[in-house]
Amino acid sequence: MPGHPAVYMWVVVFEDNSALSQYDPETGRKNPQNPDWLKSKMDSEGYVIVNGKRMKYRDAYPMPDVYKGRRVIRAGWVPFPLKLARRIWHMEGIAVIPTLNKAHWMDLRENEQLRMHFTQLIRYMRNTKKIISRETEYVLGVMDGEVMRIKEDGSIG
Repeated sequence: MPGHPAVYMWVVVFEDNSALSQYDPETGRKNPQNPDWLKSKMDSEGYVIVNGKRMKYRDAYPMPDVYKGRRVIRAGWVPFPLKLARRIWHMEGIAVIPTLNKAHWMDLRENEQLRMHFTQLIRYMRNTKKIISRETEYVLGVMDGEVMRIKEDGSIG
């Protein structure tokens, strides 16, 4: 089953005001420094489920070097500009959808932990298992705090 095209990409800003995004804006290449280490899916005891196995968070997702010793102060889901969408298609073969949606940002205080991931709801026909619809929800918030659930049309749900 092919993936559902994204309408947003993640961007994080560090305290030195440098930024890192899901795709390099100049080349369109996917950034290998994915923020999976951001503790979005960690349970209250510090564990995650990976391939059906419960394991310590840091064992499952070692922190990429680019994040070590740096603090994320701002994070957001940003729509794809048309030029970048074309670059991504040519460099990665990944279809993304450029939109006029607004970007959604969250500022992080000193001890807040970012919660940033997306989920997909896929509805199937009961008998044929044919896909009826797919919806992606982009989650942005802080652990044990405010959370935005952003729909594909840019609205907050």
